[in-house]
Formats: sequence, structure tokens, C-alpha cells
Amino acid sequence: MPLHHAPAHLSVDVRPLRARNRLDSRGRHTAPRHRSTVSRALAALIMILLISAVLADATPRTFTPSLDPASSFAEIASGGDVAWQGDAAAPQPAIESPVHAAAMARTVPATIASDCSKDVTTALNAWMASVADGSTLHFRAGDCYRVDGTLMLRDRHDLTVDGNGALFAASVVPPASPKITRQMWSVVGGDGITIRNMGIRGTNPTATFDVRREWFPLIQIAGSRQVLIDGVRGSNAWGDFVSIGPDTRRVTRSNGTGAVMPKNVLVRRSSATVIGRHGVTCNGCENIRVDGNVFRNVAYQIFDIEVEADTWYARNVAFTNNTIGGRVKLSVLANAGMGRDVTNITVRGNVMTSTPVTCAPPIQVDDTAAVKSNFVLTNNRFKTLGNAFWLRGVSDVTVADNAVTFENGGCRNAGVAVFATSGHGIAITNNDFSGARRLVQVGTTATVTACGNRLSGSGFDQPQPCGAT
Repeated sequence: MPLHHAPAHLSVDVRPLRARNRLDSRGRHTAPRHRSTVSRALAALIMILLISAVLADATPRTFTPSLDPASSFAEIASGGDVAWQGDAAAPQPAIESPVHAAAMARTVPATIASDCSKDVTTALNAWMASVADGSTLHFRAGDCYRVDGTLMLRDRHDLTVDGNGALFAASVVPPASPKITRQMWSVVGGDGITIRNMGIRGTNPTATFDVRREWFPLIQIAGSRQVLIDGVRGSNAWGDFVSIGPDTRRVTRSNGTGAVMPKNVLVRRSSATVIGRHGVTCNGCENIRVDGNVFRNVAYQIFDIEVEADTWYARNVAFTNNTIGGRVKLSVLANAGMGRDVTNITVRGNVMTSTPVTCAPPIQVDDTAAVKSNFVLTNNRFKTLGNAFWLRGVSDVTVADNAVTFENGGCRNAGVAVFATSGHGIAITNNDFSGARRLVQVGTTATVTACGNRLSGSGFDQPQPCGAT
């Protein structure tokens, strides 16, 4: 927040540097009329030094956050063999801040209970609202803050919330009826928001999906730009770990017109354990990356792209280098819903460490009204009881260098690696489908090319070696 005056700690009385112009009770000047030459010289020198300090502090300074989302995007996008799409990798311009560096950090007041003995939602919201944009909010390591409501960051700018390992824990079980929504952390609008180094714990004891309580994510991001979720330990959620979608405060029509799409969101180095719905959801988003996280015991999809209005979209979305373990109920990536388009989707370098408990494939793309294209599915290590990839209604797809282990789960059409319908430009190359008995089942309106894949008992020569004439 720009300041147009000197910071409070520099609001000193400069009158002694002039003639002070003191007035007595009758309004007459009482300042001495004569000063020695030394006194006048000393006063002038002090005046020059103080004015220089004030002017220097009032000059806008370049402040670069230590964990800004754009640089994190660039760092991750620079490696690997799949180019990151969109402008998230572009360098972020430095933030112009006239606030003194010492004024950037704020520590949670000791008067706010930090032992989870009582609900401090209201107190924390009041404190965070009192802190200027451009600040870092520090919590204390080992503290526990009971949050039975929503911690709100609405239309904030360049704000970092550093938990330092603190835990934010709910104590209330949501009602089964009426069905309501509540988030533990809600970021709505604004830009340049970082939430890092904290635990967030709900009250769901098991990774079981309860449709009556599904709208209780741990973190909501609604229409915000440049958001970083880093080193957050989410657990025991009734809903999603992170729910990403548009800011709907300005929606004017039922088709979603007027919504502000979230853009440049990075979720990294975090964990989601015992989650009642999805690990991460995109209901409409652009330039999203979920990288280097651990998901365990997630009750529904790990990453769900489910656009919820006709004018919304999902573009430039990447799910990379994540580990999926524990009880895996459904897919690693699922895409259904509506929307204008779902394009430039990357799933790369993910590892599934446990066998799923249902017949859902690791990648499930359903044929819906949205235009779907440019999916890159590479270098993943998956397990399945049925199929590896359902590619329905999606075009220009690369399926390459994946290793998928097929186990017998009694599923319908088990052992078919890829189902492809209603799409063109689908390339399946150099995959190891251990235990599969058939490479691909193609619908009448799909076009597929394939080479260099391995099925049970074969080399990497299905249906032929790559480069064969």
C-alpha cells in the first residue's frame, strides 16, 4: 500500500532546527534571538542530515519477496522436456514499495491464544486486516491456532503468511444438513499472495467422501493472481486440500460471464493427507502448477479439472513430480464438467506408490462440451486394476515414456492400456504397460498413432518399433 508521508518512526519534531518559533500564552515568540556561530552551524548540519534521511526513506524502494510465485514458476518451468505454456514463467516485475524494510514484517500478537484452547478466527482476521499490503505475517513455531471459521485474505496484495511450522486446526464437525460451504483459508481476489510453512487440519477422521460436507476445503483460491502455496501440510479435510476457481463477485449471467479467473497459482512442496474430496480442484483456472507434493489417502480424485460454467476454461495446467500413496480411490487426473475449453494440460513425472482400490484409470478425460486439446502425459509411474488412460473427446495428445503396472481387479475391459474416442492426433509411444494385454481400443471417430510400446511378454515394439519403416 503506497504511503505518501514519512513513516511514523521518522515523524520527529523538526522545529528546533528552525527557530522553533515557540509562542507564549499571549502569542509572542519566545525563541532566543541570538545564537553563536557554532550553534547555527550545528543546527544547519543536523537539519541537512535529517532531511536527507526523511527523503531517502520516502523514496520508493524495490522490494522483491523471497518466495514470489513468478520466480518459482520460472524455476520449475526451466527444467524437463515439456515447455511450460503461458506467461507464468515470465519474470515478475519488482514490487515498488515505499515502506521501510523494517516495517515489512509483523508477528502475530501474543494476546491471541496460541494453544488451540479457543476459537481465534475473529482475532486473527482482525489482526491480518490491520497489516498493510506488502507485509510478511509471521506466526510462531510450535503454536496452535484454533480456527472454527474462515481466515480471509480478500483483495490483498503482495502479502506473505509465514506459519513457521504453526498449526491451524478446526474443532467443529460441519453439519450434514443444511449443506453449507466454509474454507479454513480463503484467498479472494488480489495478487502476490504466499501461504507457507504451516499445518492446516480439519476434523474429518477418515478419507471418506461425504457429499453433505464436500464444500469444506482447507484452502480456497478465488480469482487471485500470483499465488504460492509452499510447504503446507494439509490434513483431515472434509473437502479439497486446495480448491482453485474464479472470483464470482461480479458474475452477471448464469453462464459465468463477469467472473475473474485465477491465474499463476503454484502449489509446491506440500502434503495432503486424509482428504475427503479432491487433492486439488480447478473449477476454472489459468497457468496453474501443482509440483513436488505428496498426496496420501485422498477420498476422490487427486487432481480434478472440472470447469463449472460455459464461459470459463482451464488453460496451461500442470501436475508434475507428485507422489500419490495410501488409499487411492479414483484417478490421478480427472476431467469432466463443462466450460469453453480445457487446453495445454501436462501430467509429468508423477509416481503412484500404492495400488488403487477401484477400476478408475489413473488418467480419465471424459467427452464433454468443452474443447479439449494439447494434453501431454509423460514419464509417469502408475498402477491400475483396469486401464491406464481414458482419452475421450480430447485431441492432440502425447502419451509417452510412462510405466504402468496392470493388476487383476476384475474390472470391465481390464488390460486395455488406452481407450481413445472422439479425438484426433493421439500419439502413444515408448510406454511400458506391464501386464496389459492390449495396447489401445479406438472409437470410430478417433485417430491414433503408436510405436515402441511394451506389453506383457513383448519388447518395446508394439505395434511396431518407433522408426520402423
